[in-house]
Amino acid sequence: MSDAKFYDSNQVFASLGDRPIQKGRAEGEFVSTDYSADSVTETVGADGELTVSRTNNESATIKFKVMQTSDSHTLLCQLYEAQKASLNGAFLSFELRDVTGAKLEHAEKCWFKKPPATAYGAVAGEREWTLGCSKLVRETV
Repeated sequence: MSDAKFYDSNQVFASLGDRPIQKGRAEGEFVSTDYSADSVTETVGADGELTVSRTNNESATIKFKVMQTSDSHTLLCQLYEAQKASLNGAFLSFELRDVTGAKLEHAEKCWFKKPPATAYGAVAGEREWTLGCSKLVRETV
């Protein structure tokens, strides 16, 4: 008998600036994180000797996909406008917790890269918000 695993998207909790981004999430991927750089870089010398250098770049991109009519989209609009109006940028904290997978990701300093593109059609669509962060930490808890 093979091992079975359980996943429930309602047990994935995300927040930005300590405000939950839970309502009106997109049907497919609704939150994603991606480091900006590879963990290591390989350099090969003229004689073929290989050196592997570890990067110290822990910056990342965070994306939220939400429905255009959702409370989460409204909240993200408000947070974006507040950050844009702030003289010092007013960084936001980020946390992503997958309870069933025992994973935690967090960043102390995040900023909006730009507001989402907008499109309108016969049915409500999604809005994708893109943020940057200076240091993303991934943990197994």
